[in-house]
Amino acid sequence: MPADPRSETGVRVDRIACSAHGVCHALDPQRVPLDEWGYPIPSEIITDAEAATALIRLCPAAALSRSASR
Repeated sequence: MPADPRSETGVRVDRIACSAHGVCHALDPQRVPLDEWGYPIPSEIITDAEAATALIRLCPAAALSRSASR
């Protein structure tokens, strides 16, 4: 069953704070592809609210935050 678009949220990636641990990719590999150095490619990840909370909470570099636009 597809996710309800109203439950989707944006997660912003702070590229300067990111340390390329790859935890975000491990949690959601389809929405968070990595470049050849291990950094997330999108500057904003669109996902459901529960996944967004997990991504933000588990980022070891605290490089993820909720997007203001969502």
